[in-house]
Amino acid sequence: MKKKIWYSALFLGLFSLLSRLVGVFREHFLAEKFGALNGEGIYNLDTYFTAFRIPDMLFNLLILGTISAVFVPFFQEYIAKNDLNEGWKYTNALLNLIIVVMIFSSVLLFFLVPMLIKFLAPSFDGINYETTVNLTRIMLLSPIIFSISSLAQSIQNAFSKFFFYALAPVLYNLGIIFGILFWSDKWGVYGVAFGVILGALLHLLVQIPMIYKLGYRYKLYWKWNRNDVRQSISMMGPRILGMSATEIMLLTDTIIASLLFSGAITVLNFAYNLQSLPLGVLGISFSIASFSVLSQFANNKNWEKFAETLRSTLSDVLFLIIPASIGMFLLRDEIVTIILRGGKFDAEDAKITADILGLFTLGLFAQSLIPILSKAFYSLKNTKIPFLLSLFAMILNVILSIILVFVFNMGLRGLVFSNVCANIFNFIFLLGILRKYLKINIFNVKYLIQVLICGFFMGIGVYSLKVFLINNLNSESNFFVLILKIFILIIIGALIYFGCYYLISKLDRKRLVK
Repeated sequence: MKKKIWYSALFLGLFSLLSRLVGVFREHFLAEKFGALNGEGIYNLDTYFTAFRIPDMLFNLLILGTISAVFVPFFQEYIAKNDLNEGWKYTNALLNLIIVVMIFSSVLLFFLVPMLIKFLAPSFDGINYETTVNLTRIMLLSPIIFSISSLAQSIQNAFSKFFFYALAPVLYNLGIIFGILFWSDKWGVYGVAFGVILGALLHLLVQIPMIYKLGYRYKLYWKWNRNDVRQSISMMGPRILGMSATEIMLLTDTIIASLLFSGAITVLNFAYNLQSLPLGVLGISFSIASFSVLSQFANNKNWEKFAETLRSTLSDVLFLIIPASIGMFLLRDEIVTIILRGGKFDAEDAKITADILGLFTLGLFAQSLIPILSKAFYSLKNTKIPFLLSLFAMILNVILSIILVFVFNMGLRGLVFSNVCANIFNFIFLLGILRKYLKINIFNVKYLIQVLICGFFMGIGVYSLKVFLINNLNSESNFFVLILKIFILIIIGALIYFGCYYLISKLDRKRLVK
């Protein structure tokens, strides 16, 4: 099973890396076309990122994580019983319910948008306010499309089929890039919004052939009083509430950022999206790959295997995310310069974005492990505990944000630091409660210490070499020299990290032999 998770995670990770790399180009083109701090009118990215928040919130609340969390365990029961006919009925009943709810919600929000934007971005007025309202209404089409696409992904997840599942986000980003390159010169941020809709359609269409091959056929099946549908709805409740806590955190960040300075929302989103590169490649990929395996062990009540799989998955992610976090922190200026600098994105934009990116990396390990621990609870058909902890993390984030930003005048840095603290809190308590719940050790503390030691020596080596290269290479004005510099630092850092881990493992084996 460990090999299965690794193969699936590796496959998903590679496609996630491809998607994130395409996302890097998306961020580059956005920065180049619009900049961060000096945008005006329909060329102000603050309006786009603010408008994106409401459709994204609708999708995240009702669909993202919720569908797969409830659908996969139930559908796998039908697979195990070899009763796919009932499984497909359950799928169609759930899908039709989702479509009705999403259309109704989107129409309702369409009329509420003017009022919501006044609350979400209180400093917006004139063309910024008008543009944000229009963009939000355009992009409200995307959560309807994504809701159908997400159920298609969940079907593939249940069968452990990940190719089109993983390809879909790549096409989504390509759709947005198309909008930036071909529509934004004339229509500004409206062109980006149209790209979002195009990307959402591509995200859905690419998955249809696979779910058809797996046996799915759409039917107008409305039997929502089925036992499995009712249980799914009851399980969705805590999950939706849990996601609402996360969304309130994001809304709070947007509201406070809008009050700081023009471009603060854009800087926050650029930095967050950059730190999401290792998060998506590692944390999300392993959580998706391990979910079906954990669900199988939970259904069979094989708790030893369940704990062993979870412990192994957490250790594997830590082994990779620790050096990635340290490397991203040390190379934050170079990363931002290479990916975002150019066009309207100037040195001032780059400096503040790099600072915020560095703060985000401090909580990257927690963000990467939370999805895995949450999926473990979902495989146990327990969505209440992740919800409660998300709620407490949200309250902590809001309180800290207000204190650090407005009392201690830390500005955007205080906002991000609050987010980091809330994620670490969420991770620690998820881990502790799950361990107590299972009454089996699910976290290897000794392994964590070994990884941290290796990361420490890697950090020293990378920083020392970085200082040497800064003193001997004029990389600020030469893009290719800067690329070479980062490449050298990554290779040396990897050699130090893996070499250190090899030595520690070898010494550990000798001690055990004695």
